[in-house]
Amino acid sequence: MDDLKIVGAITSAAAATGTGSVTIATITSSAPGILGVLGFTTTTTVALPISR
Repeated sequence: MDDLKIVGAITSAAAATGTGSVTIATITSSAPGILGVLGFTTTTTVALPISR
């Protein structure tokens, strides 16, 4: 339940500053195939939209 309060507080603060979403997590992993072997990575961002 505390997690929901924290997310709610972050969402309220982001809405007050005018941003359209809140980034929850950024995940970096090896790229698939030959690019991964060469050391390239991909980044995935998990964001929640804010309704006004």
